[in-house]
Amino acid sequence: MATDRSAARIGELCRLLLAFRLLALLVTIIYIPLRGGEAPILSVALVVAALASYMALRYWTRLEPHLLRHPSILAADLVLALSVLLLAGPQSPFLYYTLAITAIAGVAYSWPGAAFFSVLGLAGYAGVLALRDSAGAPAEGFQELFGLPALYPVTAAAGAALRRVVERQARVEEGLAGAALTAATSEERSRVAREMHDSLAKTLHGISLTATALAKRVERDPAAAAADARVLSDAAERAAEEARELITDLRADQLEASLEDAVREYAASWSHVTGTPVSVDADGVQVRSPAVRYELFRILREALENVRRHAGARSVRVQLESPGGGLRLSVSDDGVGTRTGHDLSELEPAGHFGLVGIAERAHRLGGSAELAGGPGRGTTVIVTVPAEDGAQPPASTIGGP
Repeated sequence: MATDRSAARIGELCRLLLAFRLLALLVTIIYIPLRGGEAPILSVALVVAALASYMALRYWTRLEPHLLRHPSILAADLVLALSVLLLAGPQSPFLYYTLAITAIAGVAYSWPGAAFFSVLGLAGYAGVLALRDSAGAPAEGFQELFGLPALYPVTAAAGAALRRVVERQARVEEGLAGAALTAATSEERSRVAREMHDSLAKTLHGISLTATALAKRVERDPAAAAADARVLSDAAERAAEEARELITDLRADQLEASLEDAVREYAASWSHVTGTPVSVDADGVQVRSPAVRYELFRILREALENVRRHAGARSVRVQLESPGGGLRLSVSDDGVGTRTGHDLSELEPAGHFGLVGIAERAHRLGGSAELAGGPGRGTTVIVTVPAEDGAQPPASTIGGP
């Protein structure tokens, strides 16, 4: 049974064969005067056939369901076409008009239809030769007696074979589409798991560490405990926000936009919320891969979040460049700065979960992350990603220059 995909292509093939019939009619109309003699009945028959073919092509969507359910419609069409062939002669171009009908039968009805219309075409052609012979126009030569009628089963079989190819191709494409959907679903699950690990889980881990120390601090240093409680509250609020983003999947709009537009839009939104000016330099940068766009966008968000929470910056600069075909994203602030030379083993216990997440995202893209700056000199996060050509990923580090 034909699927929706193959049915649509089968319909297109039938329309193409109907168009071929019109071309055969046009050639026949040109051929008849060149043959000589008056043929008013034939001219009228050709005009009627041309009109019928045009209407069938024009209103194919309405005709197709009836034609597929009732092969007798196409059989009657073939009988009428053979009647016109009786007037035009087997050697006329109108023969191709009748052959198009058997080809349509093979496409529309597969092998059973091809067999039936092959027999019908051969019988009809034999009748045409017999009637013309009785009228004093006997068949001439092997070609007219055997070569031309052999085209009826050939074209019908070709139509049926073409239908089988179309159906097989449609099944393969549907299988590939299903496999792609399965792979996309698996990738989406992996992405959500990564998001939970990279952001939500680490935020919750930080909350857990702070909460564990809070009980002891309440007894020893109430003022410090109050500060820790505020940090704990902020972390819990952030965890709730990250959980909402995972549930509602707010990344979709950014994947549909270019990375440049997404960077500018988010930077403007962040600046409006925090009151910190942000300048963006990202002119002309093109990123084809949705995965690369998404990861770099999440890196930007994490870097700006770190600025908001820790830097005390008066201004921020975001640069997105494409040196040598690769990509470089840098986020610089003029805040309090940080000590350089950290490695990953030092950053996580120190609570720099955002920087660890940035490094891990860069590593997934085959790139690296660097942290530059120093106390009183601000901080710059630099993420470098190789060109989108399957380059091998280097080791991911965070370190000063």
